[in-house]
Amino acid sequence: MAAPLLVLRVRALLGFFQRAVQIEGSIKSVWLSGDKGRVEFSYHYEGSAMESGSAITKNRITKSFEEGQKVLLLVDPDNPKKVKIRGLFV
Repeated sequence: MAAPLLVLRVRALLGFFQRAVQIEGSIKSVWLSGDKGRVEFSYHYEGSAMESGSAITKNRITKSFEEGQKVLLLVDPDNPKKVKIRGLFV
């Protein structure tokens, strides 16, 4: 039963990566507790200031995140509220 859900998730991510545009954002806050956490970031897309966040797993990359740090983001041009930190996927 989990295999069909995994296939759907992979297809959704591939579709996102194919249409996403790369922009720069800034980390507003990072919270890590145990092996999990959350990162909040801000960005501008087509003249609008936006904010978003993401659940993260503690690893070498996420441990290096700092408030104010610039990061590359991938934004869905059809829905600019859908955004991912590029370094967590590429």
